[in-house]
Amino acid sequence: MERSALEFILHETWTAMRRNPLITVASIGNLTIALLVLGAFALGAINLDYMAGMQAKSTVVHVYLEPDADWGAIENTLYGDQRVKDTEFVSAEANLQKWAKMNGIDPDALKIINNPLPAEVLVTVVDPDDIAAVADAAGAL
Repeated sequence: MERSALEFILHETWTAMRRNPLITVASIGNLTIALLVLGAFALGAINLDYMAGMQAKSTVVHVYLEPDADWGAIENTLYGDQRVKDTEFVSAEANLQKWAKMNGIDPDALKIINNPLPAEVLVTVVDPDDIAAVADAAGAL
């Protein structure tokens, strides 16, 4: 009776495993470690790509306004752009309060100085690839 090629390979594999158990364990260990390292790098790459995408989606364009600028018209113009998802006006006083809180300074102590911070419009874009184009359009305003 003639054996098939698969039966021959399986028989020889089993014979080699019985004759050299230390080599068998070492090769299985090497393959296991190689697959674990490959899996860890693949998982890390996938997570890094996901986090970069999330960071790009949360990016906001800050449009700083001149003191005499009509912020309502600028905000409406920006919001009318199809690439813009949302706009939010932040006054100069709110920026100063945020800066004071971020730096651990009492906001009431800042009332004696002139506010050097400008008002701004925060612009959220639909597609992160459009950030530069929206920033250029906002700069032209």
